Amino acid sequence: GKNMNKTKKIIFGSIIGVLVGVLISTTYAIFSYSRVSENQQLVTGDIYMHYKESNSMMLENALPTTTYDPTKYFEFTIDGKNTNTLYDIYYDIILNRGDVPNGKVEANRIQDKFIKFRLTEFINNEETEIFTNKSYNNVTNKRIHVATIPKNTTSEIIHRYRLYMWISNSVVIGNTGTPGIDYDLTSWNNLFASVKVGSTGDFTEKVIDNSTDASCFTTSKTTTYNLNGPLTSEALNACVNYVSGWGWDSGETPEAFCNGTGTGGGYTFQEDLDDNAISHEDLNYFVSNNIISGEESAVITGYDPNCGSDVVIPSSLPVSSYTLNSPLTSEALNACVNYVSDFYWDQGETPEAFCNGTGTSDGYTFQEGLDMGEGGFNNETLNYFVSNNIISVNTSTTRYPVKIIIASAFKGVGLTSVVIPNSVTKIGSDAFSMNQLTSVTIPDNYFDNHQNEMCKSGTIVQQKNTNLSLSQNSLIYKNNNIIVKRIAHDQIENIFDANTPINNLSGTKSCIYQTIGSS
Repeated sequence: GKNMNKTKKIIFGSIIGVLVGVLISTTYAIFSYSRVSENQQLVTGDIYMHYKESNSMMLENALPTTTYDPTKYFEFTIDGKNTNTLYDIYYDIILNRGDVPNGKVEANRIQDKFIKFRLTEFINNEETEIFTNKSYNNVTNKRIHVATIPKNTTSEIIHRYRLYMWISNSVVIGNTGTPGIDYDLTSWNNLFASVKVGSTGDFTEKVIDNSTDASCFTTSKTTTYNLNGPLTSEALNACVNYVSGWGWDSGETPEAFCNGTGTGGGYTFQEDLDDNAISHEDLNYFVSNNIISGEESAVITGYDPNCGSDVVIPSSLPVSSYTLNSPLTSEALNACVNYVSDFYWDQGETPEAFCNGTGTSDGYTFQEGLDMGEGGFNNETLNYFVSNNIISVNTSTTRYPVKIIIASAFKGVGLTSVVIPNSVTKIGSDAFSMNQLTSVTIPDNYFDNHQNEMCKSGTIVQQKNTNLSLSQNSLIYKNNNIIVKRIAHDQIENIFDANTPINNLSGTKSCIYQTIGSS
């Protein structure tokens, strides 16, 4: 507080004020700070950040570790008053990259994702943890905490915080040329880490985006389709006439199928759309006749395990698109032809024409396959095409809603918790298998959107408090251990591990479910 010796005072709304430094080498850490603007009043509020110049976080010869050192932290207070009678003051705590120490260059900075943080606050003179073991792929203007000074606060109040910082043990150090390392020994001995801590405050409500950084995900773009409803009479007639020749089980009708109230071959229209069971040609017809509508969306195809074991999937992400290189070099053409030779080929189709972009495979050109997202090439194939200069990758700045998580997207990446956003409508098999999950958060709208699939008729065994659908014909239920299965066309596929207990499954809906086999 204000009685601290050698206290520095920094007004909110200014640039970052405190630098916490760590030198990772044979030398020791430094500490410095940046002076900013003079104190000012915030309308009828007055808020400041205080810290001791001597209260630096000194980490000498810092090595990767699994947790923080309880004796090494940066302590600061945020205090003030708010005599405004109508509005609370919202303040935040923000991280930024710190200054480059003497004798170092920016290239020596350790990657942000390898720095771990713990933030605590003293409440009733007891240190209370706000969060721990968090890392950020980019600490530039990273808001890590939000709180308020309530309206009608006429006496000064003080919030006392401690920030702990350490180097994650996920960093891999080895000899030059060793596969899979993040740094060789020479680079490691020249590294440094420095982080500035600062704050802003005003009457505008602030929120924390806890989502994992977008750069941690590999994505593609696809178009998701929804049945328009209710259909106009023209659209309904066009739909009925088009699908009348399809196979219909007893009691099924084209009219009910097109209206979304019935099934065709046991599946509703929307289920077929969600399951990519409708051909490219049929989709074009349905769109052109106002039977369905398409929306561009993001597909998560992979995750960088270096970004951490606790994942909060964003509701929107930038996407990567792929372009067939043209013309292909002879080496690239040969690599492409050899790779696709066992694809499905209709009469007259050839791998050479397909790879050159002048022909098709199963009716689709190479570029159409690239543009299909989930229904096109898988991750392994895309990686092969990129590494052999067959295609180029372009990443957009536009963010698209995350609708799909493909099969095996997060398989075996060391996750301990995952939060799935409301936007996701489909999750592929094995998407989260081979992890060490202890917490899974699934929004209730999964259940609401797929209750018919979730509660299909079958052998009713019992009712549980938590029972949420993940996607088309998917099932999640809790029975001693939490078992997550996906039923797809008479095959049972795991989304999570069938025999791995998940101790905390968040959700409020329930449903009587069918027996799908022993676990």
